[in-house]
Order: sequence, then C-alpha cells, then structure tokens
Amino acid sequence: MLDLLQRGSKVVIGSRLKGKIEKGAMSELNIIGNRLLTLMANILHQGGTSDLCAGFWGSPGDVLGDLKLSADGFDFEADLFIQISRGSYSIAQVPITYRRRPTKQKLNSLKDGFKIGWKLIRDKFIRQ
Repeated sequence: MLDLLQRGSKVVIGSRLKGKIEKGAMSELNIIGNRLLTLMANILHQGGTSDLCAGFWGSPGDVLGDLKLSADGFDFEADLFIQISRGSYSIAQVPITYRRRPTKQKLNSLKDGFKIGWKLIRDKFIRQ
C-alpha cells in the first residue's frame, strides 16, 4: 500500500477478496454479503473496488481533508467509497491476507449489511 501511495495513488484499498481469506476468518454469509454490497456500490457510485468492507484503506491527508464523511459505524467504508467516487479519485487495490480474529467479531451480519446497503442507496438517490 505504501509503495502505491508513494508513487502517487490517491486511494489504496487492501482487498481480502483479491487476496487470501484464512479458513474461519469470514463466514460464507459475510463473503456473499460483502460481494453483493461491493457490486451495489460499484453500480450505484461508478466505483472500482473488489472489497467495499475491507476496512484497510490508505490515502494522503489532502484527500481525507476533502471528504465530507458522516458515517458513525460499519457504514464508514461505504461513506468513504461514496465520497472518493464523487471526488473522482481513482482507487488502487492490493491483495491482502485476512486472518482469523482472536476475539469475537463485532459485526452483526444482517443488521450491519442492511445499514451499509441503505447508506449506498440513500446517498445515491436522496443525498446527491
């Protein structure tokens, strides 16, 4: 990620779905949900990511200063993606390895998935 940022990339995302997911690190439901949310984000916001919910983002401070973020939970990555897409910043991606957590996950798959999906829809059709 640092190499891409040092070479001028404005946004770099670590993609679990292009990399390796250790057995037991993500449930099948989470993988399917993430793929659907990623597809939704790419269609609605003309973006180019393979892993919307990766949570592993890098960007120079000047880009972050331009974003008007409003999310306060698991919809944060969707908010980042929407704002970056609106700002016409290109997204570079690097494959990453996602390992099993030593602690219980905080994500409530269905509830948080709906919150992320609603954020994508609301910001496309209501808050343009």
